[in-house]
Amino acid sequence: MSEPLALAGRVAIVTGASAGLGEIMARGLAGAGCGVLLAARRAERLHAVAEGIVAGGGRAVAHPADLRDPGHAQELVDAALDAFGRLDGVVLNAATATVAPAEAEDPAAFADVMTVNVSAQAALAAAAARAMIAAGHGGWMILMGSILGRRAGTGPGVGATWRRRSPSRGSPVSWRASGLRTASG
Repeated sequence: MSEPLALAGRVAIVTGASAGLGEIMARGLAGAGCGVLLAARRAERLHAVAEGIVAGGGRAVAHPADLRDPGHAQELVDAALDAFGRLDGVVLNAATATVAPAEAEDPAAFADVMTVNVSAQAALAAAAARAMIAAGHGGWMILMGSILGRRAGTGPGVGATWRRRSPSRGSPVSWRASGLRTASG
C-alpha cells in the first residue's frame, strides 16, 4: 500500500478554481494544509474564493488567467513559486465546452475547446513538471475531465477525453523516476 498524500506545507496550482469542482478541490487542498494558487478567468469570483480560504486559515493566492494565452503555463508556475516558494502539485481542471452533434459542431468552437482543454493543459502540465523535477521533491497532478468525453457524437466530448488522457498518457512513465504522480478523473 502506498503512503497517503501529505499536503501540509505543500503548494498546488488549481485551474478553474472560481467555481464548481475547481473551487471544491482548492478548498479541500487548503483545508488539508496545502497552499493554493487559484487560476480562472472570473477575477472577482476567484478573489472571493481566495479570500474565503484565507479567512478560514488557509493559504491562497488568486491569479486571474485565461488559459487561451500561450504564456499562461509558465506564468502560473512562476506565480506559485513567487508566492509560496515551491510547487508540489497541479489540479488541471479548467475547461470549456459546447454541446452539439459532431456533424453540426462549429469549427471555431471546437478549436477553442481543443486549445483550452488540451493544449493549455498539456503546456501547464509540462511547465509544472519541469519545476517539480528541478526541485527534486517529486509532485503530483490531477487531470480532470468531463462527462462529455463519454458521450458519442459531441465534438467537444472528444476534446474533453483527449484533455483528460493526453497529458497523463506518456507522462507517468517518463515522470515516475522523478517522483511525479498523475491521476485523471
